[in-house]
Amino acid sequence: MKKKLLSILLVLSMMLALVPAAFAADIVDSGTCGDSLTWSLRADDTLVIEGSGAMTDYAWDSSAPWRKYSLDYSDYLFKIRRVEIAEGVLSIGKEAFSDCVHLERVSLPGSLQSIGAFAFKDCELLDGVT
Repeated sequence: MKKKLLSILLVLSMMLALVPAAFAADIVDSGTCGDSLTWSLRADDTLVIEGSGAMTDYAWDSSAPWRKYSLDYSDYLFKIRRVEIAEGVLSIGKEAFSDCVHLERVSLPGSLQSIGAFAFKDCELLDGVT
């Protein structure tokens, strides 16, 4: 009986040790997108922009670092379907989400002061902004 109980406790403790790893696996990719801004793509296809300040402006020759997850012909398993911009972000950079063909919803913060030109160009599935 004691061996069985010890075995169960050992299995439970091993499972609990893996919990932080499961949460870390939720992030597919991440990086910076401004002096004090970071981005992360979660496994649920949500791109999260956090920090404070202005986002970098992008263009065809310096595209957004998450662009590979936004294109229709991309072979990546994850696609940007939602964007959540956290409180503290002051601007969305020029062409930041242009050609993000899978983007359906965007959540903007009250701190947002400006949206750059063509920031959501060709986001044909975008049907909700909060």
